[in-house]
Parts: sequence; structure tokens; C-alpha cells
Amino acid sequence: MTQPSLIDQLRETSIEAPPPHGVERLCAIPIIHELGIVYLILHHAIRDFEKLERFTIGVMMEKVLLECIETCFAATTAPIAEKRSTLTRASALFDTLKLYIRFSVRLHCLQEPTYLKLIPHLGDIGKMLGGWIRSPAANPTPSSKSESNSKFQVQI
Repeated sequence: MTQPSLIDQLRETSIEAPPPHGVERLCAIPIIHELGIVYLILHHAIRDFEKLERFTIGVMMEKVLLECIETCFAATTAPIAEKRSTLTRASALFDTLKLYIRFSVRLHCLQEPTYLKLIPHLGDIGKMLGGWIRSPAANPTPSSKSESNSKFQVQI
């Protein structure tokens, strides 16, 4: 490959260009993938914020989003006893992120087309996170229930 065509190819696949059709998932875990997409959209949007907003609300949005990603990833490997509290923390972080996004729209930092791109992803993440919190895997059964059932066993 010659030098000019390599440079052209790199320009075509730059981060500014939309991803090609059939691009690989960012992560095998669906909620992490969706959070990664939100991060990519927000990261590019925050670069266009004015200096004051970029270093205040922009930094806070990135920080909270990255912490939410870390917490969701930690929940995938957390012991069952800790999973619910980890997911509750992730949910609180996600709600904080949504609040910051709304603030940035109201402050006219985040452009409306970018916000409209984020809405479906934010909805999907909320549904995934809510379903994960309500799932039986995140809600361990109390041990006292199994003990109370043992009292009613018939002894021969």
C-alpha cells in the first residue's frame, strides 16, 4: 500500500467518521456496550463545549459516566451478596449522569441533535439496568426462608 492511500484510509476510518456497517461491539456485555456508545457520543460533544462548561459540567459528566461503566463491569463479577448494592450504585450514577445531561442541554452546552442521539441509548441502558436490578440473580434469597421450610418436612 502506498503512503497516500494509507493516509486516505486512515482519514476515512477516523473517529469523526461514522462507524462502518457491521462494526464490532465495544463489549460483549450489552449494558457496557451501550454505555460505551454514550461515552463516545458525549466525549465528542464535550469537546465542543465552551471552556468554562467543558471543565465543569463536561468533566463531571465524563467522570460519572466512566464510574458508571466501572461499576456495571464490577457488578458482572461481584459475588451474589454484593451484586444488588453494586447495581444500586450503578443506577444512582446513571441517574446522576442523566441529570447532568439535562443540565447541559438547558445551559445550551449540549446541542439538541446530540441529545436526540443520546435519548434512545439512555432509555435502553435504563431498561437494562432496571431489569438487572429486578432479576433473581441480583436478589439473593434469604437463608431464613430455607430454614423455615425445613420445619415442615415430614420425618419418617
